[in-house]
Amino acid sequence: MKYKGFYFLLFKGPMKKVLIEKYDKAYASEIIKKSKIIYRKLIEEADDIGNDNPMAYNEMFALVFVAPYLASEKKIPPETIQDMMRQSLYSVKWYFS
Repeated sequence: MKYKGFYFLLFKGPMKKVLIEKYDKAYASEIIKKSKIIYRKLIEEADDIGNDNPMAYNEMFALVFVAPYLASEKKIPPETIQDMMRQSLYSVKWYFS
């Protein structure tokens, strides 16, 4: 698929905030920095299912949260990833209301 950084930029702040709460600022910054590179790689290597396919947006959304998990070498527990998703969705709830 073609890389678009929109989703990563949209959710970077809330993800980093959760990581800072759970760990520390230096670790959070390192993971977010690595995550951006991994996210781009995941998107570019994913099969192109078409821009008009609504599932393409779901895939790009989900991979935003897979990237920090992989960037941490799978050391971040799934519960923390779940918190990152929850905070990220709360941060954009205004968009859906």
